[in-house]
Amino acid sequence: MRRRTRLVEVALVLLAVLLLLLLLPTGGCRKGSGAQDDGQSEGQDGLPLVSLACVVSKPPASMRMWERERARIFVSRSGEVIVGTGAVVFSASIEPQPDEEWVKENVKVEGPGQVEISCSEGRLRCSFPEGPPGETMTLTITGVDLPHSDEDALVLSMKRVAEPTVVLEVNVDGEWRQVSTSDCLGDPPLRLRARFSKDMDRDSVETILEGLGTDITWTDDRTAEFTLPSGPPSLVRVNLWDAQDTSGLKVLATIWRLYTGDPPQLYAFDPETGEETSLCRLPADVYAAAVSPDGRTVLHIHYHERSWEKRALLVRVNDGTSRALDAAYGYHPAWLGGQHLLRLHRGERPDLSYQVITTEEVVVHEGALPWGLNFRAVSPDGKHLSGLVIEHPADVRMSGDGWFAAGHLVIVNLETGEHRLFSDFVSKYEEVGTCLLEGLAEGPFWSPDGRKLAAVSDLGPERGCTLLVLDVASGTVDAEVPIASQQNWAGSWSPDGLYWTVGSLLLETAPPHSIADLGMACGRKPEWSPDAKWFAINTQHDGWGETVVFRVDPASGPVKEKSLGTVFPCGWDAAGRFYFIRWPAFEFRFEPSVGTTGYD
Repeated sequence: MRRRTRLVEVALVLLAVLLLLLLLPTGGCRKGSGAQDDGQSEGQDGLPLVSLACVVSKPPASMRMWERERARIFVSRSGEVIVGTGAVVFSASIEPQPDEEWVKENVKVEGPGQVEISCSEGRLRCSFPEGPPGETMTLTITGVDLPHSDEDALVLSMKRVAEPTVVLEVNVDGEWRQVSTSDCLGDPPLRLRARFSKDMDRDSVETILEGLGTDITWTDDRTAEFTLPSGPPSLVRVNLWDAQDTSGLKVLATIWRLYTGDPPQLYAFDPETGEETSLCRLPADVYAAAVSPDGRTVLHIHYHERSWEKRALLVRVNDGTSRALDAAYGYHPAWLGGQHLLRLHRGERPDLSYQVITTEEVVVHEGALPWGLNFRAVSPDGKHLSGLVIEHPADVRMSGDGWFAAGHLVIVNLETGEHRLFSDFVSKYEEVGTCLLEGLAEGPFWSPDGRKLAAVSDLGPERGCTLLVLDVASGTVDAEVPIASQQNWAGSWSPDGLYWTVGSLLLETAPPHSIADLGMACGRKPEWSPDAKWFAINTQHDGWGETVVFRVDPASGPVKEKSLGTVFPCGWDAAGRFYFIRWPAFEFRFEPSVGTTGYD
């Protein structure tokens, strides 16, 4: 009897629970309460529920490739938020998923510029274009339930203010001097200061500076000083991009890679006496450099703002003063005919053009170039430009463990703009898994009279290389010199016309083309003295390798005269002096890669 009574009691309890669930209203439940209706969450009175609302303030377009956002602000109710001058994105989750008509009826924006509004998979997104300080945008979403508010609408006002900027300075002999990325500061300890354009959140600034130095002091809400401690030459990476002002916006354009210790120094070497002469200091992060024939000026090309972009300077050798060339162009690292420069402009494909200019940037000649023209070389008289267009890797010819890529030779008359094309003139063999252009320091090289052009064709590990010599006037190959071993494309023609260099080999231009091994790698085009008595070889493609000066002895062949150590070559002047850059801290230099950004 007791057991039967117990079962009846349990059944009555279950029936009561079931009746209670049936009588409960379906409305009045917020997201997260556990109540659901056909799998969709609703707010009070059945209104769509808005949650997880966020405003992202992005940087201006000029910085966007490096920084994805400058402030992320979470909002849960109506009010005003401060944003920067870049693009602004508002996003929020809305449940259940509203249709297009609901969005048109209930989502309104006010303010300048074209605003993009979209809603998919339960997420509303409103994208505002960048705008100036003082601009205000208003976003209104009606007919919704806010999780933390009794309002049935969200009215969000976004006010633009200028992001903070910063200047970094170093104290030299009691005077503050502004520094730029790649500057050499001298020997530590060093006193630096960061001067901001707005009142800053001190904790965010000090968190960064504590990782750099000691003795952090504030002279006011916008200026913080700190000390770089003593130590050996090093790279100092000052990154203030996470510093915030009092409104929460982060600083714009704020990274420096600075060097302590001695700066890069230009030297001249006289091989006849063996003497080295120190001349002037130069910027760090050099990409290419070429001394003028009179020895008075160096064309200095360096990486800009830690990126693939490059900038060019003309540096006076006697005092180190410099003048920047137009940054809209790239510059060929050589002097044309001893007095002019060649600059290139790359627009939208296939727009590639050139200008021959004076040192005062007066245009002498200009014209178009074929897209993809690389490994360029200028004829000795400065009137012609040669280069190679490499066939796209998708079209390469596979062979064994590697592939062959075709190099199409192009010769451009810089005075008239006329092009001549020699298809499949050379080939390049690369093993699978290596970069197709890796190690290709130079392309074709000219004879001293400009009548012939030589280039190395790589036929693979089994067949070695062939040196092809083109007669420019007739367009025919009048010499093919087989070389048993593989060599890179770094070659040269001596000013007296008697020798070629191909990789690590020295060859006589006259048959039977006797070959001498130089006994060292050649990473880039060798530099010949004007009288052809001397040439310098550098072991690295980027220029920062061991540089050795050889003497040409007609009786015994090349003689290794002197190693200058790890230096960067800059060429010879007309007087027979070899110029180079020596920098003790070169190991900290910037080297861009495929993943390089402005914050590497």
